[in-house]
Amino acid sequence: EKEPGIAEYRQYVGLLYQFKGEHTLAIDYFKQAYTLAPSDMITYQSLLFSYMKQNRTAEMRLLAEEWLRNNPGDQNTINLLRQLGAGQPLVQ
Repeated sequence: EKEPGIAEYRQYVGLLYQFKGEHTLAIDYFKQAYTLAPSDMITYQSLLFSYMKQNRTAEMRLLAEEWLRNNPGDQNTINLLRQLGAGQPLVQ
């Protein structure tokens, strides 16, 4: 039996919605999973991706800044924040 209170379950449901292109629903589940497991790279990247697909750059920036505070050496996040700060288009 699955336990809906664990982050992994919410992450998998988010991935299912993301795969179906239903990014609003995916974001809801990824946010729940990220709250439960804020150090999970897959959840972080999946949430960023769904934000990007919906052009929600403000949320992307806030999430990336939070992630970088907890993971200061993450070069991918540093590069993302540079792109967002420079207003460069993000690959979708």
